[in-house]
Amino acid sequence: MKQDNAAADPRKLTALQHLFCGGLAGTVARTITSPLDVVKILFQTQFDPIKSGTTGRFSGFFGAFNVIYREEGVRAFWKGNGAAVVRLFPYSAIKFAFYERIRQWAKHHDGSNMAHVVHLVGGGLSAVTASLIVYPLDVVKTRLTIQHMMAGSPHAPVAEKAYKGILDCLMKVGREEGLRALYRGVVPSTIGFFIYEGGTFFWYEAFKIYLPRLYEHERQSTAVHFVSGSLAGCFAQTFSYPLDVVRKRLHAQSNHAGMLGASRYKGSMDCLMQIVRREGWLGLYKGTTANIAKVMPFAALQFVAYEQCKRLCATYNEEAALARTLSQPQPAP
Repeated sequence: MKQDNAAADPRKLTALQHLFCGGLAGTVARTITSPLDVVKILFQTQFDPIKSGTTGRFSGFFGAFNVIYREEGVRAFWKGNGAAVVRLFPYSAIKFAFYERIRQWAKHHDGSNMAHVVHLVGGGLSAVTASLIVYPLDVVKTRLTIQHMMAGSPHAPVAEKAYKGILDCLMKVGREEGLRALYRGVVPSTIGFFIYEGGTFFWYEAFKIYLPRLYEHERQSTAVHFVSGSLAGCFAQTFSYPLDVVRKRLHAQSNHAGMLGASRYKGSMDCLMQIVRREGWLGLYKGTTANIAKVMPFAALQFVAYEQCKRLCATYNEEAALARTLSQPQPAP
């Protein structure tokens, strides 16, 4: 049965190819959009209430870029990108591969009438599965990103970095704060990942079908994938963003210089309530401008890279199948 399917569809990707395409897509998108992610995290982890005309230490979205560049230089915009890539490659690989498996399972069980539900639930479950596997690296990424800019004084960066790199951060957190610290904020993260990634896949698949019809195009182009991914990311992040703020605050809890203090929040709900009480409801949307500016190109680039990689792998599979067919001895006339 499997051989017949392979013969009927020589372009079909293997599980390993889905893993590779997913990992590559996430890595490319994250590296390109790293400066926007750095700015977003710094907004999320500052305590100043949002008032008219002020945004804490940074004078707005573009002001944050100026502060970071002036104090740390261009390289600062890729702080934590190594940890992010180490985390994101397996995360994206597992997410996309698991999502494809769920889609194939639903298709095999005649789930065509529930396609939108499959995209939503499948995308959410695949993201939750992937995030639980690589979660400690997300904590590391946050700490490496903020360690220089978060100071004891609100206007001066710390003089010395707490962590020297990915392994040093993992070892110090595990040794000094316990293994539980590497999973701090896992509850809001799991919920947030399900909402965001499920919503992203749901909206992406919907836009990918709707946009070609809107402009009377029969085939899906790279432009359609880019616009669909961009809109999907924007729509999905609107509902999940407050949980991302809570997650980043919990990640940054530590007594090391440049962190937020080890006992500021007792848990996810306490963190949520403290933010609302001290910083107002808008505190849950700190950095949302930077996040939208980051999420839209990130989601767009991720889906474009994934679709292009799948197309290349499918072409390779087809050519390999043709080569095997031609190399087989032909029956005598």
